Amino acid sequence: MTLVASGNPIALKDAGTNTGGGTTFFIDDTFTAGSATNKTIQGSYTEYDEENEEETTVTEDVGTYTVYGYNAGTTSGTTVWRNNYQWADVGGGGIPWDDEGDVVPTSNLGAIGSGLTTTYTDGGGTSRTVVTAILADDSNGADNGPDQFLMLGLAGTTAPDTDNTFKEFQWGGLTVTRASADHVGTTNGCKFWIWELTTTQQNTAGASTGTKDFELIQTTGGVAPNNGIVEEFGDTTGAPHSLSEFYKGGANVSSNVTASIPTSGTIKFSDFYGAAFAASEVVHHTTTFYPDYLSIFNYGSYIKYGGYNRPGAGFQTETGSTPADIDFDPNGVTTFMGHTTDDVDIEGVYTYYASNSDSSNWQYFEIRLEANGSSLSSNNTIISSNFSKIEVYDGNTTSGTPLISADVSNADATGTLSTGGGSTVDIRVRWTPANVTVNGAKTFANVFGTNTTASNNGIHTIKIIK
Repeated sequence: MTLVASGNPIALKDAGTNTGGGTTFFIDDTFTAGSATNKTIQGSYTEYDEENEEETTVTEDVGTYTVYGYNAGTTSGTTVWRNNYQWADVGGGGIPWDDEGDVVPTSNLGAIGSGLTTTYTDGGGTSRTVVTAILADDSNGADNGPDQFLMLGLAGTTAPDTDNTFKEFQWGGLTVTRASADHVGTTNGCKFWIWELTTTQQNTAGASTGTKDFELIQTTGGVAPNNGIVEEFGDTTGAPHSLSEFYKGGANVSSNVTASIPTSGTIKFSDFYGAAFAASEVVHHTTTFYPDYLSIFNYGSYIKYGGYNRPGAGFQTETGSTPADIDFDPNGVTTFMGHTTDDVDIEGVYTYYASNSDSSNWQYFEIRLEANGSSLSSNNTIISSNFSKIEVYDGNTTSGTPLISADVSNADATGTLSTGGGSTVDIRVRWTPANVTVNGAKTFANVFGTNTTASNNGIHTIKIIK
């Protein structure tokens, strides 16, 4: 939530009744709905063979639909509607439109629709991406399933079925609540919600192409901002409360709070107007290393590399630059960068820089990671999933200001990629100099030092942040 704005009553705890609030949105947009016809869903049905006096299972159509709305693609993690991928209920089994819980589309739904804002940060601070937002209509009457239904799909399978993900969903003129969804499930690396619609609801939504309203609603009216500091931030020590317990960076107010609350010295109630709770930073891993520096003649120019890159990975830094602990278990999560894994290796952390006339094309900061597990796919990589930032410090601690820092949200999309599959996926996240913060007297070209003996560049510390 947030504390009241300037001019409103504020107290250490409970300044009395406060009105206000209203509807807030994760996404509030319009888009152009596309369409696709003759999209059939099939299921498995039990029939009784009277002649042989036994039951048999047959495949029959659930329904054949015209689909309207938005769909991102056909590959893993980009659509809920993929050929022969079962719509599995989160609670176990399949969507109960047939006898066996084996409901599957019989063909891919390609990319349809345009102009939709698809990414947002949910109430838990996790980046989410909308991949499917469709209304399916069988105008002739479905054989076994609903005549019409609304479907919303998000990339990744771990989005919780709570208001932190979304509270309400508007498609066209129809708004439905998350809690009223008839089915919640997973398929093809996605999480989905389905609402079976009445004819009236379908008409309200508007089963057609063209401009549609799209909203993922976070909260609805009546949510008022807090007017008590304790209500907003909590108090780890309990009553009695004191304003001196609420310095930024202390036990109650994390350093991630953006408001200008003092870290020490004089502190006033007015310092808290408009302030909002922010969770403390969660660190996946820290490790020390000695950055190397080397030059390689490539692409008609000498490319300068500074940092660490594992042996066998293109250019190779000296063994002495290898971090003390390259292996880590992501902190408190089962999905890291879109992959189910508890084993991630640091493959490289480095800058590279070319000083030729085309140097703008050869200046980057990169981190390379290897996710280890089973049945992994490079198509499932979502770089913002439980990974928000990397920092590197000059020294053997993470105190003070980082030497170099980069937010994942500012990564360069064209230079960020993933390869491999099965038991390992290699992931490279890249930033241009404009999206990297370099502190101190050093520049991007020599941020880690310029000595060709790694130990002479001094010890540095890498911090990978959830």
